[in-house]
Amino acid sequence: MAEGERFVDNGDGTVTDTKYKMMWLKEDYYQRKGKWCNWMGANKYVKLMNEKQFAGHSDWRLPKSQDCRNLYDHESKNYDFNDDIVHIDYIFPEGCGFTYW
Repeated sequence: MAEGERFVDNGDGTVTDTKYKMMWLKEDYYQRKGKWCNWMGANKYVKLMNEKQFAGHSDWRLPKSQDCRNLYDHESKNYDFNDDIVHIDYIFPEGCGFTYW
């Protein structure tokens, strides 16, 4: 990892935020499944990720509001699936669901 690099691609479908000591899925549910997910579905998905121990972890959870706010970076102009700007780091692939950010 380069010195000062905030986000690290772990090569297993996850990204580590070194500033806030959090691990994120690199792709959101929309990117992974190609469909929308409501709150209940998101909780089921988290449970499944824990059961499968995705990326070797069984402590996955839905992010809190502040967790999501911590991802905001005004300088980053990434794009959602509608080609609208979302201000998250470029380490996350384009095409996310805009309602998540």
